Amino acid sequence: GPPAENGEMGGSKPPFSREDLPGDPVQREIQMLLRRFPSLSQETDAAGVRAISLSLKPTDPDFKYELSEGVSLLFKLPPNYPAECASLHVSSQDFSGAVCAAMDKAIAKEAKALEGRPAMRDLVRFVDNNFALLHECAVQVAAAQPKRTGATGDGAREEPPEANTNKGEEAERGDGGAAAAGPAEDEWTEEQQEALQRALKEVPANLGASERWVAIAELVPGKTKKQCVARFKALQASLKAQQTAPAPLQSAAVSAASAAAAAAAAASS
Repeated sequence: GPPAENGEMGGSKPPFSREDLPGDPVQREIQMLLRRFPSLSQETDAAGVRAISLSLKPTDPDFKYELSEGVSLLFKLPPNYPAECASLHVSSQDFSGAVCAAMDKAIAKEAKALEGRPAMRDLVRFVDNNFALLHECAVQVAAAQPKRTGATGDGAREEPPEANTNKGEEAERGDGGAAAAGPAEDEWTEEQQEALQRALKEVPANLGASERWVAIAELVPGKTKKQCVARFKALQASLKAQQTAPAPLQSAAVSAASAAAAAAAAASS
């Protein structure tokens, strides 16, 4: 039958939504986002593209990592948004550029499906509710890509040294960069060394390098991620020196340090 005059559901008329309210739907959407993200900022460039940025602290209970800060979300709204879908870019100092770019691609598919109506709030919910799965898939995609030096393109990001995937992998392999740790980082107890070796075995190697070292450091009492990376590099360098030294020197240099280096290398493989 026809829709009821008192506003109750009837016929095929869709339910009332905020998009039915008078006024600019995009501005209403921004105002609703501001209620949750008071620090939201926005600007419009000469071409009429509106950039809206906010910081999200993921609430997905399946995401187990403690981030050093919130995840930055950058919306770019074309002049004819929402007729044309928005793009959404993810960045975090805890993730490599390749991981962020892979997350962007997954989000772009969801944004395309929402084209034609205001979708920023829906995209924020999508990212927040599915953050663990998005991150896990992005790590796998990034790990399967050939390693590149330098970064180009819209999805590329420059990362702090500790969060850079390639540099973290160098630390795991023990090649590249300075191998010696600073004085404070040289002071490792036997308990801490054993904890590092156990952590290298227990923490999955298929994690992104930065995320893996964060997890490793959590299992080593009194040591930070930076100290664990430095210790690993120093031990690897010590082991390599033993392997390349002449035979008489090798036998004379067998020590606790070389034994620890061998154990750490075995644990990481």
